[in-house]
Amino acid sequence: MTQASTGNHTYELIRDFLKPPNGESFGLVSRVATDSQDRVYVFQRKDPPVVVFDRDGNYLTAWGTGEVTDPHGLKIVDDVV
Repeated sequence: MTQASTGNHTYELIRDFLKPPNGESFGLVSRVATDSQDRVYVFQRKDPPVVVFDRDGNYLTAWGTGEVTDPHGLKIVDDVV
C-alpha cells in the first residue's frame, strides 16, 4: 500500500479505483475534481471529455462529446461544473 502525507491528511494510492465501462479506457487526464456528493469528475483529452463516477469508483455518466477539443481545467463551485 502506497501512502503519502501532507499536514493532517494521509492519502492512499488505490490502483484501478475508477471503473470505466467495459472496453473503455481513459485518454490523457488533465484534471480530477469532486463535488459535495463525493462524485468524481475526470476531465480527459478524449471523447467524452467528462466522465463521472460515484464515491466508490463506479461509472455514473459521461458528457461533452464533440464540445471540448483540448481540455485543461475543471472546477466545481456549489456543485456546478
